Amino acid sequence: MVFIYVLKDPITLEVKYVGKTATSIQKRYSQHKHNWKRKVGRLNRLNSWIKNLDKSNMLPIIEVIDEVDNDSWIEAEMGYIRLFKAIGCNLKNHTMGGEGTCGYKMSKSSIVKRNNTLKTSDAWAKKNIEHSNVMKEKHAEGSINFGYGHLSIEKRIEIGNRHSKKMKENYSKNP
Repeated sequence: MVFIYVLKDPITLEVKYVGKTATSIQKRYSQHKHNWKRKVGRLNRLNSWIKNLDKSNMLPIIEVIDEVDNDSWIEAEMGYIRLFKAIGCNLKNHTMGGEGTCGYKMSKSSIVKRNNTLKTSDAWAKKNIEHSNVMKEKHAEGSINFGYGHLSIEKRIEIGNRHSKKMKENYSKNP
């Protein structure tokens, strides 16, 4: 069984987060209470909210709202997130629920910050150069046949022209 739960503001009792757990609800609550303190975790909207509550010696209220089968938790969690958003709750969820990041949108400032960090990262540059060289080698030997982004602009234009010629020939034979 999987529990679908909410975290509520202790003052307004407004639902702020919808989540799921296959472990005990007490264990999941403990994780939420301490995640913002961990250096490895990033300070997202949920953790920032809990941190601010903790500064005022308060903690969110956890409440189980549903218990579902292992096979149906994704639909249940997504449904509750949609429901609480529809009634006007300002949820701290980053996604629309379920597995993955469906619905997550980075802010423009986050994108700029991430891109600037990557541009100045020696490790990232080294990894991209190594990856580019590997892709060029595999493409040259013919063992890979997808994408041309790693090739120079001249090479991509040449490939595009060859492709256009083939398409025109095929079309002239069989319009």
